[in-house]
Amino acid sequence: MRLLLDNNIHVGLAEDFPGHEVTHCRDLGWQQLSNGELVKKASERFDILITVDKNMQHQTSLKGLSLAVVVFDIR
Repeated sequence: MRLLLDNNIHVGLAEDFPGHEVTHCRDLGWQQLSNGELVKKASERFDILITVDKNMQHQTSLKGLSLAVVVFDIR
């Protein structure tokens, strides 16, 4: 699977997904994208977007996109 780590995820988390292709937003220069732009671009290249942004589901629609968004609840 191709995973994209959002800006709010520590890059070191990539090591926790052996056997998967893991990229961080910073690697692509996508730090300044809005959530809507990020989801659209991510859906073109990745299977899963990993974030801690609990508001993403309210800020953008995944309808019609082939992307899963995983929101980690980190306290």
